Amino acid sequence: MKKIDSRIFMGATLVSLILMFVLASCSNTEDENVDPESVIEETAFTENVFTELKSDVDDAVDLSEMSNGRFGKGFGRGACATRTVEEPEDGGYPKVITIEYGEDCDNGYGMTKSGKIIITITDSMSVVGAQVIETFEDFYVNGNLIEGTRTRTIVSETVYTCTLKGGKITTEDGDVITRESTRTYTQTSGTDTDDRSDDVFEITGSASGVSAEDVSYTKTITEALVKSNDCPWIISGIIETVVDGETSTLDFGDGECDNTATLTTEDGTEEITMNYRIKKRSRHHKGDND
Repeated sequence: MKKIDSRIFMGATLVSLILMFVLASCSNTEDENVDPESVIEETAFTENVFTELKSDVDDAVDLSEMSNGRFGKGFGRGACATRTVEEPEDGGYPKVITIEYGEDCDNGYGMTKSGKIIITITDSMSVVGAQVIETFEDFYVNGNLIEGTRTRTIVSETVYTCTLKGGKITTEDGDVITRESTRTYTQTSGTDTDDRSDDVFEITGSASGVSAEDVSYTKTITEALVKSNDCPWIISGIIETVVDGETSTLDFGDGECDNTATLTTEDGTEEITMNYRIKKRSRHHKGDND
């Protein structure tokens, strides 16, 4: 049996140790540069987008006016979104509804959409267990590609669950944000009218995914979010986000319809302005320019 030269063995071992040290150092550097504030603002964007698109879907699945053509007074504004309905000859279920947005379909609040949302309704919304399943086809919000399958399941007259699987946002720069979520919506106002604009929902649940910086995050609603259909923003509630072991909170306010929220991290508290665009911010580290 051939003997291994001990000098070769020791040299190879030394090289391996050096490589391990270098790789570990690179990994630690990347972790230190994680910016929880950027991650929270990105996930606030996804929260607002996926929550607000519900308004369009609610308009589209209004079975009291199940006709093709332009529709609704929600985010489509009725001027640049069209609805196509496919259903069995007997008028039963499932029904497939397609919302198609024109180019640069603006909702008036800085949210521009294009592409299609395809909705499958499995049964009457009065039936417990009925589902509304949403998928997206070449669908963009302000140039960000939206993907995923969202399923709404009726629990009672005022409660339904909503799960998002395979949620993904690809930004104009090619960055990718992923999201999986489970939500419970409870209607607290507007049940006594046919006007959806006065509907108010409390939302609870959790979400997880990977940010554009390739950092994993988890989000838990610690105080129920409140979403009123007459406002394009979440108006109150608190989300706790954990990024790289650091916990931060985002407080959406006291019920006023505005696009501000309070962000609290280990570095302190600041007010942020929410919009339907993804902003990148750089984080200063001690020693960078000192």
